[in-house]
Amino acid sequence: MKKEGIISSQIFIYVLAIIIFSALLLFGYKAINEQRNKEEKIVLVQFQTRLSNDIKAYSGDYGSVKKDTYSLPSAYNELCFVDVKNADPQDIINYPVIKDSVESEAKSNIFLISDDGFEKFYTDDLTLKGYPFACVSLEKENVELEVEGKGDAAAVRSINKKYCKNAQDSELCPALDSLFGAGYKSGCCEKYSLCC
Repeated sequence: MKKEGIISSQIFIYVLAIIIFSALLLFGYKAINEQRNKEEKIVLVQFQTRLSNDIKAYSGDYGSVKKDTYSLPSAYNELCFVDVKNADPQDIINYPVIKDSVESEAKSNIFLISDDGFEKFYTDDLTLKGYPFACVSLEKENVELEVEGKGDAAAVRSINKKYCKNAQDSELCPALDSLFGAGYKSGCCEKYSLCC
């Protein structure tokens, strides 16, 4: 009888230890996940604030250019800009959220897109060089952007590898400058060795 009681108490102790260990593991996982989500939100707010401030600062200074690298949350795989004053919703293909936003005249002109959803925000004085809608594929947690003052707005641009590759494959490289502004073709060449 004593032996059975000892075995029963040992099993109880093992089960209790497994339950406590599992609870600690679950709590640790949740705490780490919450911390990561907080850090991602901070990076997102910093990106929004910094880009908005740069656009505002350069918009009134015609011809001034700032090239800089901006940090982004790792969850996003595309960054899109819309010149809401000049964009035609019919030209926005494969981006239903952005198309709906432009059609409904929502106050959004910068979109971060992930597999799970999107974030959008608005900044005054944003325009684009050439075509009034552009996206940048995000391969890393950083994106290099160029902000150019236009006197009454700031044009934002980033050289998109996907656009460069498509232009080269379709033999449309000469059209890049007229679509995305002067220097886009040479940017494809310098940055990605495409359209050279």
